[in-house]
Formats: sequence, C-alpha cells, structure tokens
Amino acid sequence: MSRSQGIAVIFAAGLAVAASFAVSAQGIWDEPKGPVTVYQLHCRGGAGFEFRTLGTRSTSGGEHVAMSLIFAPAASAAGSKSQGLTPGTCAWLDRPLSPTEPREVRFVAPAFLQFGNSVLDTSSTTAQRTADVRSIAAYFQYPDHYWSFTAYNTGNGYFGTTAHGYWNDYALPPVKQPDEEANKLPPSSAAWVVSAGMSGGIVPTHGEVSIDSAGNVTATHSKADVKCSAKMHLMTVQSIERAVARSQPPQWKKSYAPKDNPNGCCDMIGATLRVEQRPEKQTPIAYETRWFDDKAAPEGVAALFKLVWDLRKACAFGM
Repeated sequence: MSRSQGIAVIFAAGLAVAASFAVSAQGIWDEPKGPVTVYQLHCRGGAGFEFRTLGTRSTSGGEHVAMSLIFAPAASAAGSKSQGLTPGTCAWLDRPLSPTEPREVRFVAPAFLQFGNSVLDTSSTTAQRTADVRSIAAYFQYPDHYWSFTAYNTGNGYFGTTAHGYWNDYALPPVKQPDEEANKLPPSSAAWVVSAGMSGGIVPTHGEVSIDSAGNVTATHSKADVKCSAKMHLMTVQSIERAVARSQPPQWKKSYAPKDNPNGCCDMIGATLRVEQRPEKQTPIAYETRWFDDKAAPEGVAALFKLVWDLRKACAFGM
C-alpha cells in the first residue's frame, strides 16, 4: 500500500458514545512503541457505524475520551476523492481492507469543547469547527460527510491512530447540507418538561438538570450556587421524547429505594426524575420517582435519567 497524501484538516488527537466497552484501552493514550507505518483510512458517514467509549483521562488540555469506531469495510478503495466509499463504510485510500484486517479504529477526542457557549452549535458541520465526542458522532450520521484517520494496524484486532479529522475535497463544489432551519424548534410554550436531580452525600449538595419540549436546558448546582441555560437541537429533544415514551411514566413507582433504607442512610446520593406533561388547555400531569442505586430503577427510567443528566455538560461547570 502506498502512503497517502494527507488530509485536509488534522485535529489534535484528543454523542449518548452509545455505550461503555469493557475492554482495556491500555496504550491508546500513548505514542506507538517504536516506528509504525501509517496510512490514510477514509470513512464516509451514514448508517451502520458504532461508537463505543473506552475510557476518559484528564489532561492539561481538558478531559479527553478514548473512542472505538466499528465500521463496515467498503468493497473498493476510497480513492483520492473518497469516491469509492458507499455510505457507512471505510477503506484505505488506495485499496479496500483485506479480510484479515480489523474493522475497528480507536482514537482520542475531547469530551466537550463548547464550554461557555450560550447556544450550542448543533449544526450538521459542527465537527469541522469543534471536534469533540458529540460532534464527531453526529457528523458521521450524514452520507455527505467524510472523516480521515492516520492509522496503523496494532496487531491487536484494531487500528491505532496518530491523528484524525474531517476530510473534504475543496476542488469540488460544496455539497448542499440538510436545511438547518428545518431542524430548529419553533418558539412555543413547552408541552413537557423533564427534570433529573441528584442530592445528598457527606457534604450535602443538590444538582438538577431540566429540558423542555422547546429545547431549553437549565442546570443548577448548589455547591457553587451556579445556574446556566442552553438551547438544544431538535434531534436532542426527539431523543428525550423517545426515552420518555420508553420509560412509561404512568407505570413508575413513587420510589425504588429499598424498604429497609427508604431515605438513603447513610449519606447516600439520591436520584430523582420528574416528567411534567402540559397538554394544551388542560391541567398538567406530573410523574416523579426516586432511588439511591441506579440498579434499582428500571432500565428505561435509568436511561432517561442519564440522558437528561448528561445535558449538564452543556454548562461550563462540573456537576
């Protein structure tokens, strides 16, 4: 295989992303031991990619996440313009992957880069400006998007990377992206609000994150008496709506705490989840539950809580 010509943009090494992965990421944070031969692995966005988190690490540049991307191989070489890739596939620049080569590439990306933004950039091209875990995963959803990894075979069943970033053929006219305005939420009164809170501990603290159907997020934390707000994208709101439906609020118990420790003794961290539905011209309907152990709550309830609680990352403070 010949060496590639490089990629248009390289982000410093360093969405949900879907699930944790119980495989050691040892070595992914470090430079390869000894010389390695690297080539350009190009991937085209579309359905079929699977992202997994391998671990996190705090660095001088902020929190970073080790990621695994599992992909389907293209039937032909990517080509100098990535013209050989079909949606949802990856290939070397000058040839397809062989049957014995991995279908997984591991890389490192920042956990979150939009700290302090009053409105989150959630457009289809966010990763071209701020490439973090969320924006990279979202970028791969579009068949007209391409990503390039400077990769090498580790011999351990996956490709390692020395750099990665979006790829674009600037010699071609830009591809028209989906209408961003069509994906924005209309200004209207919220039809529902979902709130997730955590409180307790040796030094009692309380934090809460809420999102409404208009995409407005509010996060508070008593530790530093802080509060922030952000505006989320339509896709985020839709994912919350699906999670609410899957959790079946009318079937929630008022508490999933054990009968022998209903108040979370001693110094346990408690979680609360509340869904308030606001039908037009009708009395609001609210459902609320609580627990002290994530394993005690039903899977759908715990998943909804995590989805909402993770929205706190849109704020510039830790919770």
